[in-house]
Amino acid sequence: QPGSLLDKCLLNLVSDPTENARRDSALKLMIDDIVGSHFLQKVMELASPKLLQTLFERYFCGRLSVLSMHPISNFVVQSLLSNAKNERQLKTMIAEIQPSVGTLLFKQRPGVVRALLDSCIRLRAGSVEIMNALYSGLGISALDERKELINLLAFLMPYKEFVNADYDQLPFRIQGSLIIQLVLQLPGDGHEPIMNSFFAQAPDRMYSWCKDPSGSRIIEAIISSEHIPLATKRKVLDQYSNKYADLAVNKYGSHIVDACWKVSDMPYKEKIMIELIQREMLVQDSPFGRIVMRNCRVEQYKRRADEWRERERSLQKGKRMFKDIFDSSSTPNKRSDKKSKKSKK
Repeated sequence: QPGSLLDKCLLNLVSDPTENARRDSALKLMIDDIVGSHFLQKVMELASPKLLQTLFERYFCGRLSVLSMHPISNFVVQSLLSNAKNERQLKTMIAEIQPSVGTLLFKQRPGVVRALLDSCIRLRAGSVEIMNALYSGLGISALDERKELINLLAFLMPYKEFVNADYDQLPFRIQGSLIIQLVLQLPGDGHEPIMNSFFAQAPDRMYSWCKDPSGSRIIEAIISSEHIPLATKRKVLDQYSNKYADLAVNKYGSHIVDACWKVSDMPYKEKIMIELIQREMLVQDSPFGRIVMRNCRVEQYKRRADEWRERERSLQKGKRMFKDIFDSSSTPNKRSDKKSKKSKK
């Protein structure tokens, strides 16, 4: 509001948004100042759509790429992008950042890309635009090249370098893993580019990811994602058939087994259970395997399979009930929001 503390801290930018050389100079200095930048990050969170638009147009528009590469101002840019207030602002920001996405990914500034993805998820908009920006930044020009998307992001490499690299020597990049996990949360069918790329890979290659600290996070995110249909997840689970015991004894693979277990129905849980029991000595000999055995209640299944099945049915029924309650409680809220918007009009 005009005259508020925020307005005064911004040298009356809210009450008088006209150009002011002294104020503009001061705020531009704040952007890459070690103290002032923290203040501006908070401003981005608190700003109204109108104020954020003013800040963007006055101090960031046309400069996003340069500011994104600065060791201090890049954090202000991330706060700006992750706090886009509406679809129009978001798409404008994506359009300006798009030519620099490759530089940001490969020059230690992937947090800027992640900030855009955060806003795409929050606003449920911009999925097509952000994916096109990623394709461009990764050097993907043909449709057939998109099959390597999951690899290019996991290793943060441009397409031309990846196709000539020794795959077995490529290290996973944590930031790339985080970007993939965010893409999987994009609204609608935004996850499909990643999943199409996943299924285009050799199953053994994707299985090896399960035993890597960063790769396993990607696989676990795929299995646990609320946005990916169960039928698609089942195709992922089928790739690990007859490998669950080997995964269970691995530090990272054991988390994959737990994730698969949580999304499985009764028949598939019994399939996993049988695999674990058939190789029980191997699994019990591992501290990670013993945790998996306990989580799956293998001993109860061996003693009283019917009792185990009844317990699992009750758990699944409870989950469905909670989901129905949550869905029904969220629907009226959405309707009331729409009504309030109409009444304001």
